[in-house]
Amino acid sequence: MKPLNILIVTSSQIIAGGLHATLQRMRTLSTGDICTIEPDKVADYIEKNPARLLLIDPIGINRADLDSLRKSLPQATLVAICSCLLPKEYTKSYDYTLSIYDNPSSLADIIGRMNTDAANNEDTKSLSQREKEVVVGIVKGLSNKEIAAEMNVSVNTVMTHRRNITAKLQIHSAAGLTIYAIVSKLVRLDEISTHLPV
Repeated sequence: MKPLNILIVTSSQIIAGGLHATLQRMRTLSTGDICTIEPDKVADYIEKNPARLLLIDPIGINRADLDSLRKSLPQATLVAICSCLLPKEYTKSYDYTLSIYDNPSSLADIIGRMNTDAANNEDTKSLSQREKEVVVGIVKGLSNKEIAAEMNVSVNTVMTHRRNITAKLQIHSAAGLTIYAIVSKLVRLDEISTHLPV
């Protein structure tokens, strides 16, 4: 597993110091750099130093800057580190929320889930972009002919992509591909049409 570069985004030296010490005590965690940055300097910093995990004090960063961070680091996990009870609009854009009063095991859980997601994404990367498009078509309930028309390729090409997908993922059903596509974030749950009897 690659070392985990972590960025702590806060103006509070006490919160930053506590998080830094907690992360260093996690012996099972393969950390790379653990850096602390002021919220107003984070945009410039991440251009040269991308991180996979950002622990952010939500009070110190506005929504526009948070959206910019999300665009700059689409694969990063953003965790709101809360020092007090905040309304949901402060934390709804984060992947996880953690209180400074939580046990260190809560942070370890988040990192464990994040590593699981990264492993799933590595599986997704083994599919070509065209194969991912075919998976999305299958999940949306399109026929081979409809997928071919949407992708502007022949039906035989779609069938070849389907065989390659099955060989790479070892998934042999549309239901299995649907679960895979949701977990791998190829589709959102609301994009899938359900055809249940009424």
